[in-house]
Amino acid sequence: MTAPTTRQPQQRDQQPQAIQRAPTRPALAKQLSALIAEKQPSFAQVATKYLTAERLVKLGQLAIARQPDLAKCTVASVLDCLMDCSRLGLEPHQPGGVWLVPFRTDGALVCTKIIDYRGMVDVARRSGELAALHAGLRCERDFWEYWIDASAPSLIHLVHRPAEGDVDGGLSGEADPESAEGRGRIVGAYAVAKLRNGQCHAEYLTLGQINQYRARSRAAKSEKSPWNTDTNAMRVKTVVRRLVNLLPKTPQVQLLREQLATEVDDEDNMAFRQDRQELATSRVRRAAAAIAPGEPAPGDDLLNDVQDDLPFESQEEEKEQPERGDGP
Repeated sequence: MTAPTTRQPQQRDQQPQAIQRAPTRPALAKQLSALIAEKQPSFAQVATKYLTAERLVKLGQLAIARQPDLAKCTVASVLDCLMDCSRLGLEPHQPGGVWLVPFRTDGALVCTKIIDYRGMVDVARRSGELAALHAGLRCERDFWEYWIDASAPSLIHLVHRPAEGDVDGGLSGEADPESAEGRGRIVGAYAVAKLRNGQCHAEYLTLGQINQYRARSRAAKSEKSPWNTDTNAMRVKTVVRRLVNLLPKTPQVQLLREQLATEVDDEDNMAFRQDRQELATSRVRRAAAAIAPGEPAPGDDLLNDVQDDLPFESQEEEKEQPERGDGP
């Protein structure tokens, strides 16, 4: 005979386990802002006279308030970008500084820096080797002379007189980036630097040459890419980047070159991940189209597996669910 089983008395006085919820975006922003303030001594160790650690912390906290998605980025990536801002002496998330952009990398949000071309000019001027530096767009109605003269003391002959109209040529980008009001269609972009010893360095690229750079940038395929949102600014940045490579090697210029090199790597890596996502998505759709009627179609799981490689800005913003007890 089998021994009768005895039932264990139910413990009704056990408390239900508390439901653990993920921190909300405001809570993450508050935590990250506090951590940035704690790192102020570290920022001060590499700070320049152009940007104090105290101001860097305030601007970093302001960037998180203006761009809440930065709070969901990995803490290390945000602190690394702010540390680079401190080294360069450029303000984070400000015009003429360094833009902080969240991108999704292998399932995690990563803060990525994009140096404004005006910030590049500021850093180059601080080297002490430059007497002047200027960059701009050339339009078809502008007066333009440019050639290399080996017999001239400065080698470079460049004269640019913009026609009547918008001198900036819409550097912030407009509906028709190929034209500038009163100056005609954009022909190219240039950057020229005059050194204190009298020498000149210049870079000029036609619109066709700039478009070749754009075609080689895989990130330009994204609608959120600066190549599509701020086209003319990217045209000017392309020639300024080339000009930086011609400037005398000073600690400031060398640091700028290193930061620009990592910026290019980040852009290419993000574009590669986007290309891989698009390829995987197209394969799933082709497979679904080939399924005979009545057969089960592939679920959304396969599509979700490749979503993590998309740049964050290209995905739909997540909707925060209200906590229990909150009103509608």
